[in-house]
Amino acid sequence: MATTKPVELDGLVRKAGTAEWIGQTTTVDRIKLFDGLFAYLVQIAPAEGHFPTGTLLEYSLGTVGKDGEADHSWFKSVVAEDGLAYPGFELPTLYLQAAGAKLNVLYGSCRKPHDIDGGDNDALAYGDSLVLNNVTTLAARPTILCLAGDQIYADDVHDATFDAINTVATKLEGSTPEKMPNGATVPGRGQRLKWTTDKAGFTSGEAANHLVTFAEYVAHYGLAWNRRNWPTVSVAKEVVSYRDGLPAVRRLMANTPTYMMFDDHDVTDDWNFSINWAAQVKSSAVGTRIITNALAAYWIFQAWGNDPKVSARETPHMRDALAKRLTDPAELETVVGTKSTLNEWEFQTPTIPVLYFLDTRTNRGYKDDFKRADGGEPAFLKSAAAWLPTRDRLNKIVDVQQRSVPLVLVTAAPVFGFETIDSAQMAVSGKLVPTSYFDLEGWAANRAHLFLFLTLCRDHDVVVLSGTCTTRSPRPHRSRFSTPRSSAVRPPEFRV
Repeated sequence: MATTKPVELDGLVRKAGTAEWIGQTTTVDRIKLFDGLFAYLVQIAPAEGHFPTGTLLEYSLGTVGKDGEADHSWFKSVVAEDGLAYPGFELPTLYLQAAGAKLNVLYGSCRKPHDIDGGDNDALAYGDSLVLNNVTTLAARPTILCLAGDQIYADDVHDATFDAINTVATKLEGSTPEKMPNGATVPGRGQRLKWTTDKAGFTSGEAANHLVTFAEYVAHYGLAWNRRNWPTVSVAKEVVSYRDGLPAVRRLMANTPTYMMFDDHDVTDDWNFSINWAAQVKSSAVGTRIITNALAAYWIFQAWGNDPKVSARETPHMRDALAKRLTDPAELETVVGTKSTLNEWEFQTPTIPVLYFLDTRTNRGYKDDFKRADGGEPAFLKSAAAWLPTRDRLNKIVDVQQRSVPLVLVTAAPVFGFETIDSAQMAVSGKLVPTSYFDLEGWAANRAHLFLFLTLCRDHDVVVLSGTCTTRSPRPHRSRFSTPRSSAVRPPEFRV
């Protein structure tokens, strides 16, 4: 949750339609992002035993007054005014998977506000209708929502979206705007392509309005999740359907446990495309700053809460680093950079089957990873060293979860695309400059890495949820969804 003023929050959970609260707040973490913006992670635990599974639960948030009493009336009013509950309920609802029950996964990726080629309607808003039509039918209602990359497009920003971002970011920064390294001045709308190329070492070809400051990244997330954060002005036709579909997006996310992983556009197109790309950007103070801002915003608005146990360790460091962001920006770089070491971004869902989210961006290997000689693209999406702790985690999952279900891996980059496209990518791989123009980021573009992955998975039951954009187009399709369901298969293992 985010508020414009600091408050003390209280959370409660009960069975939907009942009066007795069976869950209460255990911890509330608050991080100040700006003088007028505070982010919270509220954790609620059952008063005794475990929360019931296979039944609808509803939750409420309240603010604690000086007398120690919590006022929940404002939350009920917000839910009613903004339509955050589904018909027949006065509060948002969700449910926890029952033992042996089917797991319904709602999955999507690549959501760009001005994707008119992908259709006028935002597919994430369409996901709301799946819940609306199955609110009480748990056999069909999505259990969880998984978003695998490009929840925002930080590089390819429409003029209208940029204007909205700029309005919100300026308000957030107030009288203390962020200063760029080496006194660099950030250009305005439509002027950032050459600047990010020269100053940051970026390679995106759609960077005229590339996000730069922490406030801009934060503002974009605010605009991606909530219609009320958009300035009350008319916007271009390419953006209006996205903006007007946000109430449905907000309701979907308020009623569905949601897990998120980054891909490149959450930071910048081609992010860590190769070892050489990473080295080039790391040598730039401006490039390092932008990536730090992007990852800090990602942590707040996507990663925080994916794994509460990990969040508990990280929150104090993030809070301190963000508090000193303007005076000691290097500390924030250190904090988010530490997580970019051997799978610290990866996590798994508490479901059967487990969904394991792979980080295929921050631990890339060389193009010939075992030789470690060629730093060009396309790189190993996960270096051989990074696969080792991932393998150990996956083996533990296989050891404890039910043996009648597969292991499910979530990866932003497509593992298997269209054969004709994959073949073409492998044919031109490493022979064209710049190959990044052709977006050779699928696993098939690096046959050695794909074979390593297949070797790890050999003779085992593995389901892969991956990205849908296998080649570059002026406007990649926005938010493609699928709803895979678990089925009885051979006992899975994950061994080398």
